[in-house]
Amino acid sequence: MKIFKLKGKTKGPKGLVVGGLHGDELTPLLILERLKSAKLQKGELTIIPFVNTQGLQEKTHGKGEIEDLNRCFNDNSIEEVDVINKLVDKVDFVIDLHTHRSTTTKTYAVVIDKTATTKESLKLASCFGIKNVELADPIELKNRLAGTLFFSAAKKGKPNIVIEMNNVDCMSGKEIHILSRRFLDLNTRFLKRNISTKNLTICKPVKSK
Repeated sequence: MKIFKLKGKTKGPKGLVVGGLHGDELTPLLILERLKSAKLQKGELTIIPFVNTQGLQEKTHGKGEIEDLNRCFNDNSIEEVDVINKLVDKVDFVIDLHTHRSTTTKTYAVVIDKTATTKESLKLASCFGIKNVELADPIELKNRLAGTLFFSAAKKGKPNIVIEMNNVDCMSGKEIHILSRRFLDLNTRFLKRNISTKNLTICKPVKSK
Protein backbone atom coordinates (compact mmCIF):
# COMPACT_ATOMS: atom_id res chain seq x y z
CA MET A 1 0.00 0.00 0.00
CA LYS A 2 1.63 3.20 -1.22
CA ILE A 3 0.90 6.60 0.30
CA PHE A 4 1.88 10.01 -1.03
CA LYS A 5 1.09 13.54 0.10
CA LEU A 6 0.41 16.76 -1.79
CA LYS A 7 1.16 20.02 0.02
CA GLY A 8 -0.08 23.42 -1.08
CA LYS A 9 1.89 26.62 -0.84
CA THR A 10 -0.46 27.99 1.80
CA LYS A 11 -2.20 26.46 4.79
CA GLY A 12 -5.64 24.96 4.39
CA PRO A 13 -7.74 21.88 5.14
CA LYS A 14 -6.13 18.47 5.32
CA GLY A 15 -7.86 15.67 3.45
CA LEU A 16 -7.46 11.92 3.09
CA VAL A 17 -8.31 10.29 -0.24
CA VAL A 18 -8.53 6.50 -0.32
CA GLY A 19 -8.90 4.23 -3.34
CA GLY A 20 -8.88 0.52 -3.96
CA LEU A 21 -10.35 -0.95 -0.80
CA HIS A 22 -11.80 -3.51 -3.21
CA GLY A 23 -9.25 -5.29 -5.37
CA ASP A 24 -11.46 -5.45 -8.46
CA GLU A 25 -12.25 -1.72 -8.62
CA LEU A 26 -9.61 -0.09 -10.82
CA THR A 27 -11.01 3.38 -11.59
CA PRO A 28 -9.70 4.97 -8.34
CA LEU A 29 -6.18 3.79 -9.15
CA LEU A 30 -6.20 5.42 -12.60
CA ILE A 31 -7.50 8.69 -11.20
CA LEU A 32 -5.28 8.98 -8.13
CA GLU A 33 -2.05 7.90 -9.82
CA ARG A 34 -2.39 10.99 -12.02
CA LEU A 35 -1.97 13.19 -8.95
CA LYS A 36 1.54 12.09 -7.96
CA SER A 37 3.27 15.06 -9.57
CA ALA A 38 0.34 17.48 -9.32
CA LYS A 39 0.45 20.80 -7.48
CA LEU A 40 -2.09 21.53 -4.78
CA GLN A 41 -3.28 25.10 -4.18
CA LYS A 42 -3.95 25.01 -0.43
CA GLY A 43 -3.66 22.64 2.49
CA GLU A 44 -2.71 18.99 2.21
CA LEU A 45 -4.04 15.83 0.61
CA THR A 46 -2.83 12.43 1.77
CA ILE A 47 -3.56 9.97 -1.03
CA ILE A 48 -3.66 6.17 -1.06
CA PRO A 49 -4.23 5.17 -4.71
CA PHE A 50 -4.88 1.50 -3.96
CA VAL A 51 -5.23 -0.06 -0.53
CA ASN A 52 -5.96 -3.67 -1.39
CA THR A 53 -2.90 -4.53 -3.46
CA GLN A 54 -3.29 -8.25 -2.73
CA GLY A 55 -6.81 -8.19 -4.14
CA LEU A 56 -5.51 -6.27 -7.16
CA GLN A 57 -2.88 -8.92 -7.86
CA GLU A 58 -5.31 -11.79 -7.32
CA LYS A 59 -8.17 -10.02 -9.14
CA THR A 60 -10.51 -10.45 -6.17
CA HIS A 61 -12.92 -8.12 -4.39
CA GLY A 62 -11.55 -8.95 -0.95
CA LYS A 63 -8.12 -9.59 0.47
CA GLY A 64 -7.23 -13.25 0.98
CA GLU A 65 -9.62 -14.66 3.57
CA ILE A 66 -11.09 -11.20 4.20
CA GLU A 67 -14.22 -11.04 2.07
CA ASP A 68 -14.54 -7.24 2.22
CA LEU A 69 -11.80 -4.99 3.59
CA ASN A 70 -14.33 -2.17 3.79
CA ARG A 71 -16.17 -3.93 6.59
CA CYS A 72 -13.10 -4.13 8.81
CA PHE A 73 -12.52 -0.58 10.04
CA ASN A 74 -13.30 -1.61 13.59
CA ASP A 75 -10.38 -4.07 13.53
CA ASN A 76 -7.00 -2.36 13.88
CA SER A 77 -5.21 -5.71 13.85
CA ILE A 78 -5.38 -5.44 10.05
CA GLU A 79 -2.36 -3.40 8.98
CA GLU A 80 -4.08 -1.35 6.26
CA VAL A 81 -7.01 -0.55 8.53
CA ASP A 82 -4.73 0.55 11.36
CA VAL A 83 -2.76 2.88 9.06
CA ILE A 84 -5.88 4.45 7.56
CA ASN A 85 -7.65 4.90 10.91
CA LYS A 86 -4.62 6.77 12.25
CA LEU A 87 -4.59 9.00 9.16
CA VAL A 88 -8.32 9.75 9.58
CA ASP A 89 -7.55 11.14 13.06
CA LYS A 90 -5.15 13.68 11.54
CA VAL A 91 -7.27 15.10 8.70
CA ASP A 92 -10.30 17.37 8.29
CA PHE A 93 -12.22 15.29 5.75
CA VAL A 94 -12.17 11.89 4.06
CA ILE A 95 -13.02 10.80 0.50
CA ASP A 96 -13.38 7.09 -0.29
CA LEU A 97 -13.36 6.17 -4.00
CA HIS A 98 -15.16 3.12 -5.39
CA THR A 99 -16.40 1.67 -8.68
CA HIS A 100 -20.06 0.79 -9.19
CA ARG A 101 -21.31 -1.93 -11.54
CA SER A 102 -23.87 0.00 -13.58
CA THR A 103 -23.10 0.84 -17.21
CA THR A 104 -25.68 3.64 -17.29
CA THR A 105 -25.35 5.36 -13.89
CA LYS A 106 -22.96 8.31 -13.76
CA THR A 107 -20.62 9.20 -10.91
CA TYR A 108 -22.45 9.88 -7.64
CA ALA A 109 -21.65 10.38 -3.97
CA VAL A 110 -22.94 8.68 -0.84
CA VAL A 111 -23.37 10.68 2.37
CA ILE A 112 -24.53 9.41 5.75
CA ASP A 113 -27.82 11.07 6.68
CA LYS A 114 -28.89 12.41 10.09
CA THR A 115 -25.41 12.75 11.62
CA ALA A 116 -23.34 15.67 12.88
CA THR A 117 -21.24 15.45 9.69
CA THR A 118 -24.09 15.32 7.13
CA LYS A 119 -24.19 19.05 6.35
CA GLU A 120 -20.41 19.38 5.90
CA SER A 121 -20.31 16.13 3.91
CA LEU A 122 -22.91 17.47 1.48
CA LYS A 123 -20.80 20.61 1.19
CA LEU A 124 -17.80 18.39 0.40
CA ALA A 125 -19.74 16.65 -2.38
CA SER A 126 -20.73 20.03 -3.81
CA CYS A 127 -17.14 21.26 -3.66
CA PHE A 128 -16.05 18.22 -5.65
CA GLY A 129 -18.59 19.00 -8.34
CA ILE A 130 -20.82 15.97 -7.85
CA LYS A 131 -24.48 16.53 -8.73
CA ASN A 132 -26.10 13.32 -7.54
CA VAL A 133 -25.96 12.34 -3.87
CA GLU A 134 -27.47 9.34 -2.16
CA LEU A 135 -28.32 9.83 1.49
CA ALA A 136 -27.62 6.64 3.38
CA ASP A 137 -29.85 5.76 6.31
CA PRO A 138 -27.70 5.51 9.47
CA ILE A 139 -29.94 2.74 10.80
CA GLU A 140 -29.01 0.59 7.85
CA LEU A 141 -25.38 1.53 8.25
CA LYS A 142 -25.47 0.43 11.85
CA ASN A 143 -27.04 -2.91 11.00
CA ARG A 144 -25.37 -3.75 7.71
CA LEU A 145 -22.41 -1.47 7.07
CA ALA A 146 -20.74 -1.17 10.46
CA GLY A 147 -17.02 -1.30 9.89
CA THR A 148 -16.98 0.75 6.69
CA LEU A 149 -14.45 3.55 6.34
CA PHE A 150 -17.00 6.32 5.89
CA PHE A 151 -19.11 5.16 8.86
CA SER A 152 -15.95 5.05 10.98
CA ALA A 153 -14.95 8.55 9.83
CA ALA A 154 -18.44 9.91 10.58
CA LYS A 155 -18.28 8.57 14.13
CA LYS A 156 -15.04 10.53 14.54
CA GLY A 157 -16.79 13.69 13.38
CA LYS A 158 -15.03 13.88 10.03
CA PRO A 159 -16.96 15.13 6.99
CA ASN A 160 -16.71 12.37 4.41
CA ILE A 161 -18.14 11.07 1.17
CA VAL A 162 -18.00 7.88 -0.81
CA ILE A 163 -17.64 8.55 -4.53
CA GLU A 164 -19.01 5.78 -6.75
CA MET A 165 -17.64 5.93 -10.30
CA ASN A 166 -18.09 4.00 -13.51
CA ASN A 167 -15.84 1.10 -14.38
CA VAL A 168 -12.81 2.19 -16.41
CA ASP A 169 -14.30 0.53 -19.51
CA CYS A 170 -17.22 2.96 -19.34
CA MET A 171 -15.19 6.15 -18.82
CA SER A 172 -13.39 8.27 -21.38
CA GLY A 173 -9.90 9.61 -20.85
CA LYS A 174 -11.42 13.08 -20.61
CA GLU A 175 -13.73 12.02 -17.77
CA ILE A 176 -10.83 10.47 -15.83
CA HIS A 177 -8.76 13.63 -16.35
CA ILE A 178 -11.59 15.90 -15.12
CA LEU A 179 -12.19 13.81 -11.99
CA SER A 180 -8.50 13.77 -11.08
CA ARG A 181 -8.14 17.54 -11.56
CA ARG A 182 -11.05 18.25 -9.21
CA PHE A 183 -8.91 17.22 -6.25
CA LEU A 184 -6.45 20.04 -6.86
CA ASP A 185 -8.77 22.91 -5.94
CA LEU A 186 -10.96 20.94 -3.54
CA ASN A 187 -9.32 22.36 -0.42
CA THR A 188 -9.72 25.93 -1.68
CA ARG A 189 -13.42 25.36 -2.32
CA PHE A 190 -13.94 23.62 1.03
CA LEU A 191 -12.58 26.66 2.88
CA LYS A 192 -15.44 28.82 1.60
CA ARG A 193 -18.34 29.07 4.03
CA ASN A 194 -20.97 29.99 1.46
CA ILE A 195 -20.78 26.82 -0.63
CA SER A 196 -24.30 26.03 -1.83
CA THR A 197 -25.68 22.51 -1.83
CA LYS A 198 -28.80 23.52 -3.77
CA ASN A 199 -27.26 22.14 -6.97
CA LEU A 200 -27.28 18.62 -5.54
CA THR A 201 -29.88 16.07 -6.55
CA ILE A 202 -30.64 14.18 -3.36
CA CYS A 203 -31.85 10.60 -3.65
CA LYS A 204 -34.09 9.01 -1.05
CA PRO A 205 -32.29 7.56 1.98
CA VAL A 206 -31.27 3.95 1.67
CA LYS A 207 -33.71 1.74 3.55
CA SER A 208 -32.96 -1.42 5.47
CA LYS A 209 -33.76 -4.64 3.64
